[in-house]
Amino acid sequence: DLSYQNALIIVVLIYTSITFLSGAKGVLWVDTVMFLIFTAATFLALPYIIKAAGGFTEAMMKIQTLPEKPNILSWHGVTGENNYLGKPLHIFFFTAIIGFVWGSVLAVSPWQAKSYLMAKSEHVAIRAAILSTIVIAVMYLVVHFTMTIVNAIDPSINPSERVFISSVVKYVPQAIGVVAISGIFAATLATGSAFLQLIANSISNDLLDEERIGRKNLLLVSRLTVIGVALVGYFITKYLPPSMFWISIFAGTVFAASWAPIAFASVLSDKVPKAAAFWSIFAGFFVVLVTEIVVNQQGFEFP
Repeated sequence: DLSYQNALIIVVLIYTSITFLSGAKGVLWVDTVMFLIFTAATFLALPYIIKAAGGFTEAMMKIQTLPEKPNILSWHGVTGENNYLGKPLHIFFFTAIIGFVWGSVLAVSPWQAKSYLMAKSEHVAIRAAILSTIVIAVMYLVVHFTMTIVNAIDPSINPSERVFISSVVKYVPQAIGVVAISGIFAATLATGSAFLQLIANSISNDLLDEERIGRKNLLLVSRLTVIGVALVGYFITKYLPPSMFWISIFAGTVFAASWAPIAFASVLSDKVPKAAAFWSIFAGFFVVLVTEIVVNQQGFEFP
């Protein structure tokens, strides 16, 4: 029965304090726990949601003839008035581009590199990557399929990002629901603490000089940065309604544009200087930011 405001304060305090206390290895542990909890919850919740929808056959019949979301089971997804992505070909290109963008992000992102560097060896990192990729591919099929079946029970869940939370609260035994919600909290904790730490490390290790400032002062700057970024996140989340799907797409595009060109260039060539890295990151970020402002504030539409 907590209000949104109070829940938000508690979440920010927890995420910030864990980042303070745990360090990089703590984030790695949270990542691992999140992966295990979320995977277990996904597979455990599936049969209960299918049962709540009236069984597999009945659920598929209901979804196939759902007036609110026509063609939901086709390869391109929903058509008609409720489809905000355009024609089937548009949906295909949209999906392909987002896949390419996030593929680039996963190839070059600092939080991925941080985890690889803490592995016992390259062999361990590659082996874990192969296993987790297989598990995630299967889990994606299960999650998307299960969340589609929810439409047979309630096609009006809004915003649509809450469909998983709503499903495990309403249609799944409480014990499994708690595991699923814990998985979501662990996922946001893993992401939040990783980014808080990365931003703080970038400022204290990359932009500032330890010899000139001193190690103790760098640690202070790092912790003040964590608090500052946490406060910014708090006010954004308080006054702007979260829309996780579009936030993730915007973030992925920013990351890919900022990091991918210089990351690939620096691997393929040993002649990339520090200045090139800085201006590549700046240009990628600036172009995406300006483009988003033009589209959202000026109403400009790209093809």
